[in-house]
Amino acid sequence: MQDENGRIIPDLEPLMEVNAFSLTKMENGIRGVAKRINNLLFQKKGTCLDDYNMGVDIQQYRFDRSADGVIGKLQSEITDQINTYIDDVKLSEVQVEFTKNNSSKNIVGNSLFVKLFFSEPIEGSNYLGIKVSKKPSGEPDVSMFIV
Repeated sequence: MQDENGRIIPDLEPLMEVNAFSLTKMENGIRGVAKRINNLLFQKKGTCLDDYNMGVDIQQYRFDRSADGVIGKLQSEITDQINTYIDDVKLSEVQVEFTKNNSSKNIVGNSLFVKLFFSEPIEGSNYLGIKVSKKPSGEPDVSMFIV
């Protein structure tokens, strides 16, 4: 769907929350797209009963950075998944970067950065970044950046 200026307005994304009237909260626009992409990236293949190929399981790659071709494989997997399951998002480029421990940035262990560039801006946003790392407590730390 597009607005009067031709900008893409993505469909609504239901959240796992309810409002004061006990109705499911909905998110649209770039935040809705970010949630759908986040869900797709972290979903493990085989967990969707209707489509066993859906999902990237991005967390598995956080520790697999030494293998040859991992970056290219992950870029291709992300591109294929988004093109298949999120049809209102047009990607121009996917970048993947790995980093090691960085105590100055409060990062423990390997971190994975994914940058998604849109060929058609969504509500004026051309870029979505996702960082997957681990907090010092051992909990996963996921951050999303919308630019």
